[in-house]
Amino acid sequence: MKTLLTTAAILAVATTTHADDTKHFEGSSLGGEVGYLSGDGPTGTYYGGTLGLRKQTDSNIVFGLEGTVGTTSTGYYFDESDSENFYKIQWSAMGTVGYASGRNLFSVGTGFARAYSSYVYYGIEEDASYNALAGMVSYERAIGDHLSIRARVMTYKFDNYISSIGLALRF
Repeated sequence: MKTLLTTAAILAVATTTHADDTKHFEGSSLGGEVGYLSGDGPTGTYYGGTLGLRKQTDSNIVFGLEGTVGTTSTGYYFDESDSENFYKIQWSAMGTVGYASGRNLFSVGTGFARAYSSYVYYGIEEDASYNALAGMVSYERAIGDHLSIRARVMTYKFDNYISSIGLALRF
């Protein structure tokens, strides 16, 4: 009986140790997100997708590359004219670093962003685009072996902010 209890205790400790060593945030991921754009200029609902690649070290530091693409449904009126401003598409590419604690990941990132927009001003439609430095902070929770939920705030030039929540599938 002692041998059986000792064996069960060793297996329980070994299984628990193995579960804690799981790298929940390593590999490729594909995700979708929805959020809100606010700041200096247009505001509105944001929706888009993410594609990423990460490496989680034995010390739980997570390094990654991430790309996003999305659009924002906005309507912004300048003074009393009939002006509207719409983001057609915006994308970013950035490097990220974070710390994983069990199934939780806290990370920051920085990189390049580009936005394409069109606007109507007194009946004349114009297209515009701009490049910007992008930054982000995020919290991610692994809710399964291959699925995570993430809350993120991204900024372009510290003028516009996208707060979003989304799901990511790791493969």
